[in-house]
Amino acid sequence: MQSNNADLLALTETWLGSAIDKSVISEITPDGYQIFHIPRENKLGGGVALIHRSNIDVKRSKPVQTYSHFEMLECNVVVLKNCFRLCVIYSPPPSRTNKLKNSTFFEEWSEFLDRLVVTPEELVITGDLNFHLDNKNNCDTRKFQETLRDHGLVQHVRGPTHNHGHTLDVVITRENSLILKTVPSVQDPSLCDRKGNPSGDHLALFSALEISKPPRERKEVTYRKLRNISTDDIIHDLVNSEIFQNQERPLEDLVNLYSTELSSILDKHAPLISKNLILRPNTEWYTDDLRVAKRNRRKAERRMRKTKLTIHRQMFRESCITTNQLLIKCKKDYFSSKVSEIDTIKNNCIA
Repeated sequence: MQSNNADLLALTETWLGSAIDKSVISEITPDGYQIFHIPRENKLGGGVALIHRSNIDVKRSKPVQTYSHFEMLECNVVVLKNCFRLCVIYSPPPSRTNKLKNSTFFEEWSEFLDRLVVTPEELVITGDLNFHLDNKNNCDTRKFQETLRDHGLVQHVRGPTHNHGHTLDVVITRENSLILKTVPSVQDPSLCDRKGNPSGDHLALFSALEISKPPRERKEVTYRKLRNISTDDIIHDLVNSEIFQNQERPLEDLVNLYSTELSSILDKHAPLISKNLILRPNTEWYTDDLRVAKRNRRKAERRMRKTKLTIHRQMFRESCITTNQLLIKCKKDYFSSKVSEIDTIKNNCIA
């Protein structure tokens, strides 16, 4: 999201739902963003989500009905004076295990579109539907395209979105809609696991909407320059404070005195400072080395797309691994140093 300055990010197959996943959800939601997430109920896998900037008004629509053959998150999005309905869809492929049938999917899909197309707003549907839309002779592909035409809708993604070469992911709008500024582009998101190795079998879709960007959200923060405190000066003020002058007072008075005197001394040596800041994702860990690595990765990707040679694809994957491992290291080093700084300040204050 930071690299592409994204305002909205739709996710499918999040695999998030347990109590421990709350920390993961927090980690993938940058400062200045919020998340709507619908996990798959009572089963592993699945899940759909939408991450959006906090200054974009997004409200989840209450589901009119539930569907057994696809997962869905429906939201109303308001940006300045522009309003549109955004639906994130995930439809798992039928198998003996899940006992899903394409015939049932199309029944539910048509019912869903029947309700959706009568809404007055602009409409964007995106997600993973697991049909080989690149295969025009496939009966399910023809049926899918037919349902779109019947409802006055059009699918805009061209080219493979899966590492097996098929078009599985979609961006759908009304036929005469002007909400898309450009045709959705398909790019490798370079996702990685916790060790930096490539992860994920889908490519990412990037779409620009014909909507003005909202102003960035601002937030007032207060802080103290604790690093500037002189240990000798603060000890001197503590020793000469009223805390040590009269210990014969009632306990409640001593507690109040303790709180008042310490606050006064802290305000003297590190007064509160207020600033009005633009909320941005926390990227203090973003180093020059990482910036160079990402630049080299983009060069490798462009060369791979231009030549389509196996050797250049392999070089791109190696560049992804190098960049991902460096990204993980930069984050780990940054937060480790922050923890060490806090421990140092704490020890100095205690001493």
